[in-house]
Amino acid sequence: MKSQSFKSFAIALVIGAAAFFGTVATVSAQSKLTFETKFDFQVGNDKMQAGKFELRKVAPGRFVLRSVESNKSRIIVSEITVGSDRTTAEQVTFNRYGERYFLRGLFTRRASAGIDVGESSAEKEIRKNDALLARNGGKRETVSVNLTN
Repeated sequence: MKSQSFKSFAIALVIGAAAFFGTVATVSAQSKLTFETKFDFQVGNDKMQAGKFELRKVAPGRFVLRSVESNKSRIIVSEITVGSDRTTAEQVTFNRYGERYFLRGLFTRRASAGIDVGESSAEKEIRKNDALLARNGGKRETVSVNLTN
């Protein structure tokens, strides 16, 4: 009796694992997007050099951002959905303060909602520094880069 229960459990475990990993592989394969920037930017406390990037969705609100040139990766996690009037393209958005750029939003579907990456401590500090903001007309600028498959 124990042997039969163990076999049933083992079969269920293998089928469940195969279904789970098959789903993860399908989501990852379908969710790879690329973009290119001509400027360096920050994601949280990490600085990313200008160049080509891959963006992979690994779960809802979870992405891996990888530089194609340097192979440097960064995990992006967000539970915050943001609205936008961007309905024509899949985009990555950045906040720009003078010559400093900060990753702020990911719009990975042709829809009006995306995720908010969150404001880093460095970006908060810049917003507090009136002299630096004055160089950019006293406000931040939003810069968008289109994603491609």
